[in-house]
Amino acid sequence: MLRRRDFITVLFGGAALLCGGTLMGVLSACSTPGASSDADASGANADGSNATAPDSATATDAATADTAAEPATLTEFLFDTVIDISAYCSQELLDSVYERLVFFEDIFSRTREGSDIYQINAAAGAPVEVHSETADIIARAHEFSELSGGLFDISIGAVTCLWDFSEGIIPEPGELAAALEHIDYRNIEVKGNTVTLADSQAKLDLGGIAKGYIADDVVALLKEGGCQSANINLGGNVYVLGSKPDGSPWNVGVQDPFESRGAIIGSVPLSDQSVSTSGPYERGFEADGVFYHHILDPRTGYPVQTDLASTTIISTSSTTGDALSTTTFLMGANAALELIDSDAQASLKGIFVDSEGEVICSRDASINLL
Repeated sequence: MLRRRDFITVLFGGAALLCGGTLMGVLSACSTPGASSDADASGANADGSNATAPDSATATDAATADTAAEPATLTEFLFDTVIDISAYCSQELLDSVYERLVFFEDIFSRTREGSDIYQINAAAGAPVEVHSETADIIARAHEFSELSGGLFDISIGAVTCLWDFSEGIIPEPGELAAALEHIDYRNIEVKGNTVTLADSQAKLDLGGIAKGYIADDVVALLKEGGCQSANINLGGNVYVLGSKPDGSPWNVGVQDPFESRGAIIGSVPLSDQSVSTSGPYERGFEADGVFYHHILDPRTGYPVQTDLASTTIISTSSTTGDALSTTTFLMGANAALELIDSDAQASLKGIFVDSEGEVICSRDASINLL
């Protein structure tokens, strides 16, 4: 397993291996309560099964672009969550974005019969030809697995398929223990557009990275279509493109993990950046006095036990933010802060809320607290 400093150096140094470009610069130090807190968008991405996580607050403002006087808007239920996009572009371009979103749901879903992931999981170890996007996201997820020593592992599907957080179903201990034997990212092989699982009983679940990957794709599509400003909210995985109509940054709200959906602890002013938050509050159930949330530990198969209530990662790559918000939540407060602060380039930021409600900012991170 790589040291945390090596993790960040490989992940974000040089050519930005997983991000495909230069990451963001520094922000100011962690702010004190009482600062401005009006948020234009609110996000609380809780990674989960079926390639996405459910619901977040809706974006309430829009940005500007050259091609439209008023924003085109899109609100749909996809990836088991509410999608909200407000973009200064033509409605035709936003219609293309919707088609792209449906495409990703059709190929990334773990439970949708005929999807790429469904076919890989059902192939019992046989090679499966997939779309180039599926091969790409699996390859990227594999890099995060290697760099985190397996703490981030999309082969956790062998376990996630046993839990039902809607119906409150807890797997039998023996069944769960058997499934743990099939969690190992090293069994995933990607050659071109062909994916093979060396373990015939292994299963993939893209829940910890899919929405981030899709958000980056949507941003690229909007840019290619001439859109310069937009607010993309994929169920709490937020990306703000450009600035607001008056040229000021967006204020992106950070979900309060102890309150109902849409309540925020504060906001972060951002432009051309992503905010990804992971926490147990979005999906779970209580049984015999125990709360079971959906963020599963690949080491135990059970909901991870951590001193964190939520983790928020700010970056210019939503793919990176999504994967790291999951990984840092699994790490716990001290290790998460050490990992983010070990980035010598200060290319990403972390805002962590611990189980006591204390807000902990990484080096140079900033949040305007309520």
